[in-house]
Amino acid sequence: MKKTLDKLCFVFSLSFFMILPLVQQSVCAAVQDTRQNPATDIPLLAQETPQQTAPVPTGEQQSARSEKKRTKHPILMYLPNRIFDLLDIVRLRVRVGPGISAGVRATKPVSAFVGFHSALFAGLPGPRGKAEIPWPVGIEKRGGVQASVVDMSSKETYYDPLEVGVEVHPLIVGLNIGIGVFEILDFAAGFLFIDLQNDDF
Repeated sequence: MKKTLDKLCFVFSLSFFMILPLVQQSVCAAVQDTRQNPATDIPLLAQETPQQTAPVPTGEQQSARSEKKRTKHPILMYLPNRIFDLLDIVRLRVRVGPGISAGVRATKPVSAFVGFHSALFAGLPGPRGKAEIPWPVGIEKRGGVQASVVDMSSKETYYDPLEVGVEVHPLIVGLNIGIGVFEILDFAAGFLFIDLQNDDF
């Protein structure tokens, strides 16, 4: 029994000293490979760099991009654009809906508004301020106070900075009329393919 154990110990020791050089070579090769190939090459440790991730555009950036993509057709849309520019000059809205408000305009610095209203309108919508179809019906909302260039009101209606007009809304039925002076210039320049208001299609 003792001789058998001695033989096994001898074989084990001989095998260990024969395998040791191979283990050392393997470890050295692994260390050298790690230095040449950093850990970021390993899928589990690799992280996506900020350059690889496209930033999510904000609402303002998306709006700016869509505005840049808008292509004008001055020849194809020449006649519709002239008609739309003509309709932009006069605002004549009859409003029906709840509210109490009044306002006056004689250019932006000489203007005032107070009250609130949320109404359905019909008639000539007036200046657009951007390229959109001037539908003869729509919804008009405004509320707050405005005095000259100090505007603390919320509104969805575009007003020509040189517009002259008046609006009044006692309870249910109201009226909003005005003449866009700058729209007259835009209409005249349009015949020469000059879009001062940037509202042509």
